[in-house]
Amino acid sequence: MEHLCYEARDGVARLTLDRPDIRNALSFELVQDLLRRIAEAASDTSVRLLLLRSEGPAFCAGMDLKSIDLGDSGQASGFARAVSDLYYALLTLPKPFLCAVDGPVSGGGVGLPAAADLVWAGPRASFVLPETRLGLVPALVSVVVRRRVGDGTLKRMALGGISLDAERAVEHGLADFLAEGSASETADEFARELLRDHAPGALARTKRFLSRRAGAGLEAELSEARREFEDAVGSDEARRGLDAFRRKESVRWDGA
Repeated sequence: MEHLCYEARDGVARLTLDRPDIRNALSFELVQDLLRRIAEAASDTSVRLLLLRSEGPAFCAGMDLKSIDLGDSGQASGFARAVSDLYYALLTLPKPFLCAVDGPVSGGGVGLPAAADLVWAGPRASFVLPETRLGLVPALVSVVVRRRVGDGTLKRMALGGISLDAERAVEHGLADFLAEGSASETADEFARELLRDHAPGALARTKRFLSRRAGAGLEAELSEARREFEDAVGSDEARRGLDAFRRKESVRWDGA
């Protein structure tokens, strides 16, 4: 089953998350497909920028906990490595990266727009990091989100579980523009205008320069975050939280 649609046309590589039945959750297959297509867009000389968008009511529901067994240390470690590679590929992409968020995005999925150069948030967009409810730690995604928002906002999201709607996401820097209608259509129109109005060589050189700076210290941060994620996944709290998730139950962590 296809998890991702890819189209390269008129200088724009359009990547569309296309598993609305599972709210475009990040399965191992989807992450691998994203990595492959990002590399393809990066090496294609006819592609001048990348646009990421989604199909369905949600942009991305975070990790696909139904297909990934975090109780298996091998699977947990492999997924953490794949997501780490995905974030690194997006943050260091040598071409402009635009993202259109139509609908909710949560957990590790927040790292996708957070890694973008320019982000549009539609009326139904919301951004939340719910990991601690499941006994997990939003370690990897925090590395990416920190590059867009201040520590205060990151703590409100990661520790307080605060959800940002589209307007607040723009206010705090997690998104750049509000879209009155479809964020995907608005971002697509902007992409065409960008390629029409900006010199291709100057645009490419500017993005390459900014990408070099974005990569400073990134590998070390992601490596540390992977270790934190893997340690948390192996905890008793994570086992309890994930077991409750599979049973579609909530957990009262105060013992009540």
